[in-house]
Amino acid sequence: MIAEPVFADGETPYGPEYWCRDGTDRGSVVKVFRDADELTAYADLHAAAHLWVHEDYEHDAWHVLDVDEPLEIGEDFLLIRRRPGIYLRSLIPELTDAPAPPTERLPLLRATIDKLVAAASEPRARFIAAMVAERIRTASSHVIFVERERRFYVEDLEPDREQLQRWRSLSANGHA
Repeated sequence: MIAEPVFADGETPYGPEYWCRDGTDRGSVVKVFRDADELTAYADLHAAAHLWVHEDYEHDAWHVLDVDEPLEIGEDFLLIRRRPGIYLRSLIPELTDAPAPPTERLPLLRATIDKLVAAASEPRARFIAAMVAERIRTASSHVIFVERERRFYVEDLEPDREQLQRWRSLSANGHA
């Protein structure tokens, strides 16, 4: 249950978005959904992506990468953590005027993603691999490096409506 006040933070294709304090520097985001099926699919996609990373025993992806699950799922909203850390794009000098100090974990992240994409054999795994890889390759503002953990986190996959519909279709067809 969200106990903190929320502040309007824009609109997504699914509904309004709010920011709330949660005791961290970056707070959390409350995404409101007009459609309950879209809310369910959005949450399911993040849960499946989180498991996809942690079920990778061959490359031990979880040592360098994680995909966050929503902190809370309500009747018409989900709460997504915004981790304190370094934005991925801040680690790429050509993308910023003030780059953060380099980390040896960035080449490892890129190599791990390439391996995960190549290894994805089932339709849902290929979908997740492509989506996570795209967020990393485009240096999404939702990819954060947490230095003390030496791990990158994808806080929000931010699927568009077409991607979410594709995920729903893959899930409904029972593809692993």
